[in-house]
Amino acid sequence: MKSNDLEYQHYYPIMLSELFILAKPQKMKFSEHNVMLMDDVVTLLKPEASLSGASISIKVNEPIPIIRCEANQLKQVFINIVKHSIEALATSITIEISKIRDRVTVIIKDNGQGVEKARIRYLGESFYSSKKKGTGLGLTVSSRIIETHRGNITSESMLGKGTEVHLCLPINSHLQ
Repeated sequence: MKSNDLEYQHYYPIMLSELFILAKPQKMKFSEHNVMLMDDVVTLLKPEASLSGASISIKVNEPIPIIRCEANQLKQVFINIVKHSIEALATSITIEISKIRDRVTVIIKDNGQGVEKARIRYLGESFYSSKKKGTGLGLTVSSRIIETHRGNITSESMLGKGTEVHLCLPINSHLQ
């Protein structure tokens, strides 16, 4: 496919590198962190959001306990999801972090274009993208990272109203 298709040549290196991430198990070094590493993500993406006319806010409902995680991997997940909100032409992106029983829950909610109900179930599948320049691997990699952290990720969306992504991560995890 790569040798025959000149129009999409610039996508193939990106797709190959993301496929290698999916195919090759990564040795992750888990350590204790606060999920407030989301602050770093917001600091990084606020200028891009502002240029697109979006605001980003964080709401923490109570003191959030420390979790065992691979911080850079979680930051990558947060970046992927917030960037999707920016690209969906959201004007408001709200990140709500709370502790529910033995889990830390991160809800990223936007008022962007939203996703058709019939397409929601395909989010996170390899090579599925509704974006013109998307590879369809960002959410796949994000889902894999959350699974490696023994968490889960779910999405709700309404066309024309926005999207809500729920990330749940265990507090007392015995990850290595």
